[in-house]
Amino acid sequence: MKKDLIINGENEVFEVLKSSEGKIVISFQGKEYSFEPIHRGKNELVLKRGENLHRIFHGYSAKEHFFSIDGRDLTIEKKSKQKSKKVSESQKGYQSPMPGKILKVFVKNGEKVIKGQVLLIMEAMKMEHSIIAVKDGIIKKVHFKDGDYVEGDIQLLEME
Repeated sequence: MKKDLIINGENEVFEVLKSSEGKIVISFQGKEYSFEPIHRGKNELVLKRGENLHRIFHGYSAKEHFFSIDGRDLTIEKKSKQKSKKVSESQKGYQSPMPGKILKVFVKNGEKVIKGQVLLIMEAMKMEHSIIAVKDGIIKKVHFKDGDYVEGDIQLLEME
């Protein structure tokens, strides 16, 4: 599983090569590292590499993850594959309110909708959010499907 990340402002590629109950092998900056998980808590992980123990603390916000690894602080954010488009006034309201999962899309491209109609439902922070038509119109483009994960403030659909 290869991930393009931004670590403390620098573009990096991180890859998990193997992950099982007794071993984690990663590739980072051209080197392979093998760890044995010793303890896993809610926001804490202790890994063993050779004779050394490494304590990792983890926290996060909507856009970043924060790690303290053996006292060294790291800020990590995923490179977005979802392009944030500039949204015109007429398309406001069709954006994700925050990061979450699309539960159900009720419309398709070219479909006529009426003001107040539920277009899709997404789940974010254990709450369901309905995206509702703010006017009568035609769905020009639905950008996501059921089960997709989206970032916050991303345009979900376009209407004309």
